Amino acid sequence: MAAYAAELHRTTEHATYPIGSVSTAASGMRRFRVYDLIVGASATPSDNAIVYRVQRHTAPPAGTTVTPAPLDPADAACGAVGADLCSGTPTGTGTLIEIALNSRATFRWVAAPGGELVVPATASNGVNILTPSYGSFTGAQIAQVHFLE
Repeated sequence: MAAYAAELHRTTEHATYPIGSVSTAASGMRRFRVYDLIVGASATPSDNAIVYRVQRHTAPPAGTTVTPAPLDPADAACGAVGADLCSGTPTGTGTLIEIALNSRATFRWVAAPGGELVVPATASNGVNILTPSYGSFTGAQIAQVHFLE
């Protein structure tokens, strides 16, 4: 399996649009496994609570396409597609992880062996990283997603 990284950004906070998503392509689909996730705010620090949620989807939100980078440059191009600066609400099918943080904090989740978040090899399926609760925080958010394909 090859490993890839997708860097996702959201310039302002939005309750229903995700920071970004990683999805299977419409063709040439391959199952992938998310094994590492880093989330945090990149704006001026403030004391506000933020909830980050990782949620499955069956249709990716609209947004600017991001090409995931292989962690080993000798690996083939990635079959999954990332979406950045999402401008639409995804069709969510279940929450996989929910993390409550202060906006001054950065958090890293690493899967235990065998505990990766698995996305099926079905067109347009994937995971979103959302912030459904963010208090009065209005700044930029970043999510770094590492996955195996």
